[in-house]
Amino acid sequence: MTSSKSRRECSDKSLLLARKYRSEGKVARAFAHYLVHWHLGIGNNQHSSPCSIEEISQVLRELSSTLAAQDRISDLISTYQQAIDVLPLNEDNNYQLAHLYIKQGLNCQAIKLLDTCVGLKCKNLNNTVKSNVLPRWHFAMLNDTKRNEAFDKALAQVIRPQDKVIDIGTGSGILALFAAKARPQKVLACEVSKELVEIAKSSTQNHPCIQIIHSLSTHLKNDDGPFDVLVTETFDAGLFGEHVLETLDHAWKNLLHTQSKVVPSKAKVYIALGTCPKLYQSHRLCKARIGNLTFDNRHFSSIQKENYDCHKKIKPEDILSDVNTLLEVDFQDSAAIEECLKSTLDFHHQLKVQKKGQADCIVMWFELYLTESIYIATGPQNPDSCWNPAVFVLDAALQVEANDQIQSHFQLQSSFRLVSVQHNKAARIDNPKASYHLPTSMIQKINYFENQTTDETMKNVKTILDLTDLPLQSLNWMKNDSSLELTMYLNNVLDDDDDFSTKTKLDLVTDFATQNGISLEQINGISSIQALQNDEPFDLIVFDPILPNGRLNSTQLMEISQYRRFCRRGILTNPHKCTLWVALIESEELVRSHRVMSKEFESLNSLSCHHLQNLRLDEFQFKTLSQAINIHHFQFQHPDPNADHHDLPLESEWSREEFEVAIEHAGRVDAILYWFEIVKSPCNTMSSFKTYDSLMIDKAAFLLDTPIAVDPVTKNDFLTIEFAYEDFLIDLSVTE
Repeated sequence: MTSSKSRRECSDKSLLLARKYRSEGKVARAFAHYLVHWHLGIGNNQHSSPCSIEEISQVLRELSSTLAAQDRISDLISTYQQAIDVLPLNEDNNYQLAHLYIKQGLNCQAIKLLDTCVGLKCKNLNNTVKSNVLPRWHFAMLNDTKRNEAFDKALAQVIRPQDKVIDIGTGSGILALFAAKARPQKVLACEVSKELVEIAKSSTQNHPCIQIIHSLSTHLKNDDGPFDVLVTETFDAGLFGEHVLETLDHAWKNLLHTQSKVVPSKAKVYIALGTCPKLYQSHRLCKARIGNLTFDNRHFSSIQKENYDCHKKIKPEDILSDVNTLLEVDFQDSAAIEECLKSTLDFHHQLKVQKKGQADCIVMWFELYLTESIYIATGPQNPDSCWNPAVFVLDAALQVEANDQIQSHFQLQSSFRLVSVQHNKAARIDNPKASYHLPTSMIQKINYFENQTTDETMKNVKTILDLTDLPLQSLNWMKNDSSLELTMYLNNVLDDDDDFSTKTKLDLVTDFATQNGISLEQINGISSIQALQNDEPFDLIVFDPILPNGRLNSTQLMEISQYRRFCRRGILTNPHKCTLWVALIESEELVRSHRVMSKEFESLNSLSCHHLQNLRLDEFQFKTLSQAINIHHFQFQHPDPNADHHDLPLESEWSREEFEVAIEHAGRVDAILYWFEIVKSPCNTMSSFKTYDSLMIDKAAFLLDTPIAVDPVTKNDFLTIEFAYEDFLIDLSVTE
């Protein structure tokens, strides 16, 4: 009894001191006493007058704001760690601490913290950081059986007992494990990713000859004596994109001796003229009008960090010309590697067209010779390879006939670049009056844009707030109605690309408006929705509720919901609403692209994501096993235009629902595919479309942790889909 009384008294005293210090502006001292108060009382019913969660949370926000302003990051991290110890059920603290970890490069700590959370904000952040830590191609690479067997066999032939081996860019450690089978004296494996270093250490811990280090190989010196064998798989779709030439040049000068062996020993690079209309429409403008808008002699190309893109589904029938060998490089020849780096190499090749078609790209692929007799082939003839072909999109598509001659000019300086393509029969293209480099999502939007006809909802519209990444629809309306005024949102580049600036967007809209006789005086911009005044006189809000990656545009939808609370009655939205559709699918290819199948490296699955995005249905094989059902309506506009907007919920509260879905085919449920039906206007039944059929918007899915076998005849007639929702974030799972 005495002990309980003492704890209660101490708890109450701490609360009094906490409130006293807070009133004096001594937030750090106040927070410390709040922690003591909760630590002594919570779970033991010791509070006589406990403070609320909101009270201590408010003090935490005040303290964190002060520490952040002073750039005291370590103190800020310590503060949130203490808060989580005392208030473990408040996941907002986990979310804030995880963000701090990520900013400090402590991704593993962030993932470990978020893995314990069930809230959708935390799960969404966890998915994001895992994707950034481990690019998804790692899973396809580790599941590429032919690749793995080839490296295993080659290293067994090359490595001799007592050899010293260096594995550059070890990743998960798979090549180091193959090397260890040959019983070398030592395998030094270097990796630049801290997260992968930990995974590699775990997977190789039973092999004492393997040493994993966190370093670039170019930072190493030959302190341990030269290595006898170098193995690396630091190749991308264009072969040299991961700086393998620089890596090998440094190794030959600092880490190897004249008789050292390199695996792979050489590579052959091939090129051919190809056709890939969908990829072309993501990188180049393919139309002369955008609805009612006209534009003359403008060139649009995509912003690319590399000189090429890659595409998984380039098929043999997509190749239009003969195949030319562009380059054969010997990785055993140190002088040849140095020469490749020292000067720019030019390659001029004539490609003879074999069949008629639209030539819009040059396709590049390669063969890696691990030894003289063991090689890995990529390219259109090997669709199961973890390497996708590199695709160089042409500035303008060419209509070609059999036996036409196409001249190509490539340069190599660390990586390949397509300099020019010439077709003698092609008409000369005038220099454009203006050139724009845009995110691929914007180019797709222009190419696939369908003008929305004016209906009853537009009769009384005079002012438009457009939050889309490019206000094409609003400009079309303005061309038809010169009285309309447009305010566009400037700070919403969906691709997060530093090369696309507000100035570029303004220049593009100004150019479109000027060419089409739209007064620039009726167009202005804002940099944030929060900057708008209460009761801003807009008649219509236009926005994109779905991101190009297939997911809800949750950040913008929350902003719109908050802003709408302050708008006058009768404000319209476009779109009017959207519906969430789901179906259960089987897809081994999808699973193998996002999860390691080997028991040896299943620890890598701790970095697997369950919420998948950027899925293109033509790029992986799948089978639909269930009916498609709609499970939720997102209502953006109140059904009654005269109603108070406070009557329409912000849809920010946590909700969970269950739906039964009928099984139609036997198989194994691997994922829940989802898409949206978007209704543009309540007055036009033809204004809706499903993103399932859209070429502009990819699809998304939730991967099941454990597949479920189904059979509508003998096993399952129905499964239950559980739908969780909060702040325009969703989560889907399946139960039997």
